[in-house]
Amino acid sequence: MKKKRILFAAVDIGYRIEHYTKFIDKYLSDKLVAESFSKYILPETHYKTKYTYSCPIDKTHPLLLYLYSVSFFIFSLFRYDIFHFISGETILTRKLRRYELWVYRLFGKKVIMHFVGSDIRSEDYIKWKGENIEEYLEGTKNKPKMTEEFQDKLISDARKYARRIIVSTPDLLEIMPEAIYFPVLIDANEFEEKFRQDQNVNSSVIKVLHSPSGFGLKGSLYIETILAELKEIYQDKIELMLPGKDKRSSYSMTRYDLLHTFKKTDIVIDQMLIGWYGLKSVEALTYGCNVVCYIEKGLENYIEEDNPIINANVINLKSKLASLIDELLISNDRSKRLKENRSFIFRYHHIYAHKEFFKKLWFE
Repeated sequence: MKKKRILFAAVDIGYRIEHYTKFIDKYLSDKLVAESFSKYILPETHYKTKYTYSCPIDKTHPLLLYLYSVSFFIFSLFRYDIFHFISGETILTRKLRRYELWVYRLFGKKVIMHFVGSDIRSEDYIKWKGENIEEYLEGTKNKPKMTEEFQDKLISDARKYARRIIVSTPDLLEIMPEAIYFPVLIDANEFEEKFRQDQNVNSSVIKVLHSPSGFGLKGSLYIETILAELKEIYQDKIELMLPGKDKRSSYSMTRYDLLHTFKKTDIVIDQMLIGWYGLKSVEALTYGCNVVCYIEKGLENYIEEDNPIINANVINLKSKLASLIDELLISNDRSKRLKENRSFIFRYHHIYAHKEFFKKLWFE
């Protein structure tokens, strides 16, 4: 039987593409050939990634970008059977997306739309949430529309032309209830050696890390205020790691630095606004860190019973952190934490634990 071809495109949010292509090479290479295309390439100093094809929009003249995209679209139309689009970005421009998806359907191609967060969740909504978070948590503030007009168009296109729609955070099911929730995945095997390297067991100084990819979207102002108050209380018993605090850059740390820092971190605070945990939380758990994150009320059903993430919000964050710090000052057994976290990750967030899902996703 002739192998089918799948293209992963066009924005690699969460470094998913490498994991997916390796998975296919290992388990489905007799049925499927995986290739990739990206419109964005991170600097190698941040994180080195490889794609079969690429045409970075930030480094390519608009005319050349347009010509390349059209040529690659025609090439792809006759080369691939399955298109797995991440973050709502396809090969052509957003204005041409509906026509592009229509052509795929005309030619009998299978289209999968994979949404990861801000692609269909409005950043203005998260900002509103941040400005009204205490009232929101207390239920005294009605929330506004979660999407913007351009996102509504993307959602409409996905509903009309995609064979499958998956979302990486369950809060997005409120926007697209027909989608399938599927968690963030990593290749946990890559961390096998890292589990045993450079670990600080029973450290007398508790290290707390908050390194947001987006300052305004993670509730960092609340987090940093509370951490400053805790520093006054605990003094030299805790060390605060707040890289990028002054610059408020898109990436407060390179991915390499972040992974290295996890090895010597006791507590990682992810976010206090969005309402679910992502790649940073998963990888921090993999390194044996305690992870504190805000889980939206109503999403508890998607949390596994043995999930080690500590659920906190801006109202109770200070007390929960204080309790955790007190516990760690008495006993900070990183080896035990590594074992427990690792068991959880391999069951729920290891890509190779979800073989059957991917077979159905790409072949049915």
